[in-house]
Amino acid sequence: MKNCLIILNYNDAQSCLNLINKIKQYQNIDKIIIVDNQSTDDSYSLLSTLKNSKVDVIQTDHNGGYSYGNNYGCFWAINKYSPNYLTICNPDIYVKEEVLDDLISIMDQKKEESISCISCKMNCESTPNLLSTWKLPKYSDCILNNLTILRKIIGNKTIYNENELNKAFPVKVDVLAGSFFIIRSKAFSSVKGFDDTVFLYNEENILSKKLQEKGWKNLYVNYLSYDHYHSISINKSFSSEAKKLDLAYKSRLIYCEKYLKINKIKKIFFVITYKIGKFNYLVGKFIQRKLS
Repeated sequence: MKNCLIILNYNDAQSCLNLINKIKQYQNIDKIIIVDNQSTDDSYSLLSTLKNSKVDVIQTDHNGGYSYGNNYGCFWAINKYSPNYLTICNPDIYVKEEVLDDLISIMDQKKEESISCISCKMNCESTPNLLSTWKLPKYSDCILNNLTILRKIIGNKTIYNENELNKAFPVKVDVLAGSFFIIRSKAFSSVKGFDDTVFLYNEENILSKKLQEKGWKNLYVNYLSYDHYHSISINKSFSSEAKKLDLAYKSRLIYCEKYLKINKIKKIFFVITYKIGKFNYLVGKFIQRKLS
């Protein structure tokens, strides 16, 4: 089998249904695997009606977040179908069949070049300027992510220059956005997939870091694109700004500790900068609401 598409759902069955209805006839998808991440609504029963010879609907044993849920689906696909490729996507995206064709074709051509993942330009329909690809963050970049106000002043050093990406051929990059990408099954297996200890955010950084350490490389294609209706699933699950900030902080800390291998002094500084950054961010948001 060549390509299994994995869709992770949490309380967002309608987005899944919409996507499946658009892609279920695609010839370049051999199996669609919907993974319900222990939704608290009737998602699983609704999605189970889609089961057929092409669509599997499975459910995790607990809601372990993006990493756990996608690992559950990906290794299900690998163990049951042995596909060459895994296409991992959010339910709130749409990609045309010809775009998927072109991306798979590029991967077929590059099979001898240690290319692990491929994706393309994201057309973000709800949040402007969301990155499709970026450089692997260093410790200093993670500190700036803690201090959001300071980052606005200094700038984000993980952003690629537009000239680096705007090419008529695929370019090698560090990280691809997790909303949609294709990965070789053997590459995914070689790094044991995502890090299950990360619930949400920074999953792409960790996966890319693990792949890079094994000698794998990622490709970005600027002349192809997909649509992403960003944060539909996240906003349904986490309405609190503070909760989202804390989730992102915890995942950054895991990235710094396990993969950048920071020492105790750097960890203490990391924690302090987050507390300062969170306070400043929430106060700023509060003032904005009062003034609006």
